[in-house]
Amino acid sequence: MRSWFIHTLIHCLKRKGGWDYGKTSGHINRGSSIDNDAPVYAGQWMEDGNGCWWQNDDGSYPFLTWAWVDGNHDGIAENYCFDGNGYLSLNPADQGVRVNGDGAALYNGMVCITVLPEGRDYYPGMAIHGERADWAYDGAWADGLESQLEENRTAVSNQANPLEDLDPYGLAYVIWELVNEERESRGRNALDMNDELMENAMVRAEEVNRTFSHTRPDGRYYNTVITATHSSSGENLAGRGYLNAHTVHDFAKKVVDGWLNSSEHKKNMLDSKWKETGVGVYITEYGYDVSQLYIK
Repeated sequence: MRSWFIHTLIHCLKRKGGWDYGKTSGHINRGSSIDNDAPVYAGQWMEDGNGCWWQNDDGSYPFLTWAWVDGNHDGIAENYCFDGNGYLSLNPADQGVRVNGDGAALYNGMVCITVLPEGRDYYPGMAIHGERADWAYDGAWADGLESQLEENRTAVSNQANPLEDLDPYGLAYVIWELVNEERESRGRNALDMNDELMENAMVRAEEVNRTFSHTRPDGRYYNTVITATHSSSGENLAGRGYLNAHTVHDFAKKVVDGWLNSSEHKKNMLDSKWKETGVGVYITEYGYDVSQLYIK
């Protein structure tokens, strides 16, 4: 818990013309109240090849903090973590917090939500035990921080997107290898790669990019894509935006680790009844989608 507490005591907004800092209270205030003097924003989610960030209408964006964001302006805000460059973090596990596929914080498996005052779609703070906690801090320490973080953001923006050079089949084979490593380490049989099933999974990965569901875009169930001979089948899906991964192994491990951290996906992946598999990967400039099909 200490690590995320250090992160979240800092709340900064990048603005045109300089940084805007909060005020300090020296402690975290629980409850449903919000400082009525806090600024009102009308922002939107933004995205580039490096990830997503929340941008307020004045051009500011949160960084190195947790914040409540009402992205669809329905009056309900979810809790998100933003890294030192302002990008949405989809993997804040090092802070002891789990998030869903959209990056929203979870507590006991449920998305943490709060109601923001009318007209607000953004407010700094994080969920503690599923509830909103608000804070602010003294920003006098931050001399020189603007130029440092601007350099960081520029450096990230100038980096080649590793997704651009990622081969779908190469990534698929590494995912297959890592899944077999997990199976064999638990005494399960290794799965044979079925080339026909792999092509079926490639179709599914592209479909998942359009509709993230085990139901295909045309309304049929996933197994109607399978042309390989089989008596029963299963499927695991993964949808990932750009993450802090720079090698094929890194990308593959994030997929497999995600399945291992989900009881249903883990059960499916390790089921001893499966004999063959096919892995499909669909890559865009913003992320990648994965389907692993299992058959016997």
